[in-house]
Amino acid sequence: MKRSLILSLLVAVVALPLPAGPRAMDAEALVERYLETFNAPDPVALAALYAEDGLVLPPSGGSVRGREAIRNYWSRSSRKDLSFNILQKSVCGEAGFFVGSYVAQETRTGRFYPASPFALLGSHPRQVDMNGNFALGLRRGDDGKWRIVSDMWTENYFTGFVPAAQPGVIVPAARQP
Repeated sequence: MKRSLILSLLVAVVALPLPAGPRAMDAEALVERYLETFNAPDPVALAALYAEDGLVLPPSGGSVRGREAIRNYWSRSSRKDLSFNILQKSVCGEAGFFVGSYVAQETRTGRFYPASPFALLGSHPRQVDMNGNFALGLRRGDDGKWRIVSDMWTENYFTGFVPAAQPGVIVPAARQP
């Protein structure tokens, strides 16, 4: 009886989830700083969260590599009020990732075309709620600090609406106005 009680307790202890280790908590703190800095907005501080060879992969416009280029990229952004819903994360050793969905606001100008014969036209700036999915890749540097090595996201547009084509942006043929 004593043996089965001890064995049961041992199995119960092993089955309990372990608290997040310090490495995972440090990586989570970096993601929280990313959101705070993005919403500040402070492109210099935001770029400092990326690795020197960091890579930003926006949904359109090509890749952005390196801290200085990333700072320039975020300096031109009109996004604000970013929030994340983290769906999956993993930190193992010196690397990790966070994947989920996001919501943000962005100031947009230009024409939006519905997926119908009718068109809504306008060129005045307006706040647009943006949402999509994201993937952040993280790595612990030689200095012991976590940095973002890759930042990639998708954008979902209003149901039935897509932005008008812009120079350098490829719009799928099925969605071209």
